[in-house]
Amino acid sequence: MMVWLSLLLIASALQAGEIRGKVIDGLSGEPLARARVLILGSRQIAETAGEGSFIFQGLAEGQFLLRAETVGYRVEERSIQLGGDPVEIEFRLVPDNLTRRESLEVKADRFEVPQAADSAAWSLTGTELRNLSSVLMDDPLRAAQSLPGVVANNDYYSQFSVFGAAVSQVGIYLDGLLLHAPYHTMQGIRDSGSMSNLNGDMIEDLAVLPAAYPARYGDRAGAVLDVRGREGSRQKRTVRATAGMVHAGVQAESPFARGRGTWLAGVRQSYAQYITRRLTDDTTQAVGFFDAQGRVTYRAGQRHAFTIHGLGGKADYDRETSKQRPGLNTLVDGEFRSNLGRAAWDWSPASRTTVQTQGAWIDERFDNLNRDNLELGTGSYGEWVVQSGVAQAWGAGSILEAGFSARRIRGSGAIRQYNSPTVIRSQDSWNGKAWRQGFFAQNRWSRGPLSLTAGLRGDGMELGVPTAVSPTAGASLRFARGWSVQAGFGQYTQYPDISAITSASGGAWLLAERSSQFLLGIERRFGPSMRFRVEGYQRTERDRIARPGLEGRMVDGRVVLPQFAAPYYNSVRAYARGLNAVLQLRSASRLSGWLSYGYGVARGRDGVLNVHYWSDDDQRHTAGAAMSYRLRPGSMVSGRWAYGSGQPIPGFFRQEASGAYFLAATRNDLRVPSYRRADVRWSQSWIRDRWKFTLYAEVVNLTNHRNLRLASVDSIDPRTGRVSLTFQRVFPIIPAAGIAFEF
Repeated sequence: MMVWLSLLLIASALQAGEIRGKVIDGLSGEPLARARVLILGSRQIAETAGEGSFIFQGLAEGQFLLRAETVGYRVEERSIQLGGDPVEIEFRLVPDNLTRRESLEVKADRFEVPQAADSAAWSLTGTELRNLSSVLMDDPLRAAQSLPGVVANNDYYSQFSVFGAAVSQVGIYLDGLLLHAPYHTMQGIRDSGSMSNLNGDMIEDLAVLPAAYPARYGDRAGAVLDVRGREGSRQKRTVRATAGMVHAGVQAESPFARGRGTWLAGVRQSYAQYITRRLTDDTTQAVGFFDAQGRVTYRAGQRHAFTIHGLGGKADYDRETSKQRPGLNTLVDGEFRSNLGRAAWDWSPASRTTVQTQGAWIDERFDNLNRDNLELGTGSYGEWVVQSGVAQAWGAGSILEAGFSARRIRGSGAIRQYNSPTVIRSQDSWNGKAWRQGFFAQNRWSRGPLSLTAGLRGDGMELGVPTAVSPTAGASLRFARGWSVQAGFGQYTQYPDISAITSASGGAWLLAERSSQFLLGIERRFGPSMRFRVEGYQRTERDRIARPGLEGRMVDGRVVLPQFAAPYYNSVRAYARGLNAVLQLRSASRLSGWLSYGYGVARGRDGVLNVHYWSDDDQRHTAGAAMSYRLRPGSMVSGRWAYGSGQPIPGFFRQEASGAYFLAATRNDLRVPSYRRADVRWSQSWIRDRWKFTLYAEVVNLTNHRNLRLASVDSIDPRTGRVSLTFQRVFPIIPAAGIAFEF
């Protein structure tokens, strides 16, 4: 009897089914530990081990629906038919903000930035972008502020400098299109704060190219931020609703035409009173924005893809209910509207050839009113853009790229100041149109461990601005044991803004700004997920545009007051040089992030004033860190830390022992105190059959460090040169929370 019972138990065990498999990151191919796999319709749940593996045993034969999930990634479901033999399955999960596709191309190099060629680049992808965007502001450009080499000591702004380059010299490209002012802000005034109008949930990835970047990037002489938007889901319809402390939004995406097409749309509405009350004593100030974005992509066979993309936004400022009586030249009611439309055609006439052609329209308008509804400023900016590029793979390991762009630019506006409601002084006005053209050609040649890139770019502009030709070159060489070296050189051109070259204070005598950049980097890899990199850079500039007369100063012991409508000049020559060291880890399952330190020197000389000075964006020491770690399948912790030794207070100032400020004969000798900020963030997801709910909690400036900025120069005594300066604290400690609901 016992023998028959044993044989029966053995036979039952042999008939019991088994499902085993792995969960991996769809981009890197790295196993995902601490992910959850469950069999829907049952209570059986498995958590993946360190190598991403899971197993279900003792299952009866039949049909099973399995789901893999973890925080920060999209849910994936697979149907399995289980017979008598064990079944193996692999789940490839993609981050929340990436396009859901039928198939994914696994990147062999986790740190590779394809658009950088042989140039240096620091990128954010997937969960990195979402974690660093902040719950409080949820701004992808603020996420880029944490990258190595980037300096951003003013919490009120999304803009940043790179390797000592001015904010105006950093070009922001969206899908290859140079953007003009992609911010929610108030135009026409010196200080207003800003937030990007790019929706982070609609971005695939972004990368900062700090120096010696490829020839395809034109009309910027400092650095590049390359942003790539994503398509809608190719698998199923998804709706995602979010709400935070500053704004709320809804996003939807879906395939159509049997998967040949996709659409993606999102809207955001701010309610910024929470943060306004934390930062100002005047709680009646109302600052807000609204934006909407949509993208439709259709693939006609294997060779053609068509994209239509639109982005529109509005920022407004309202202080009309304030009990404080504002001055006659104080902004009370302001509005800035921006719109972008883009149509693109991607064509692959052959297996080794791709052509992309796109046309775009940009329109921006602002209006600023004072307490009496009189115009303080009004203006508009617009572009019509046509550009096309081709990439041809030839030989073994060689790629030739070439392209052109034509931009029809227009701009008009005026800035006014009132001595009385009936006495107007025009501070500036501009009105004009111009064509701006550019072309480039670049070839990259790779053989084994060696890669070489050479490029040439030509740019021209109407209104008498000379044509410029700019060469670029790069090289990288890999050695044994994970060592590599990279070198780059480039010359770059940036043309005057239409508001400067057609200004009553400017003129067609303005030249393009020029820069020459060098970069040398040495890198050591420690396996596929860790690297240590040291890079040195130098950038020299000439013909930088400035308005030196706008600043008061002391000359031979006498006070020189600021000019009301100071003229523009190509008066500045400058240089920046330094070193940057970064230890970076990029892992889907383990600790991910980086630790960086940079030392830099940036100096300038104004030929009109004949003064040498520390550049406005000079900062001797910059350090930063970012990290993220998944604690459990539904829980993740992340954080960032930033330190800056302090940038100059722009202007001719000195401070006496009493603490009083006076005009000085030298520029930028005073600095704001050092900047320190640490943010921590926790996210928890709950996933059910048809929906996913995520809770975010964050503390901004955890140590409550008092970071300051220069808000305004209030007055200058024309007899003594005494100056009244207002310094304002930026973000104090701010707790924030947000939610996301997806179905």
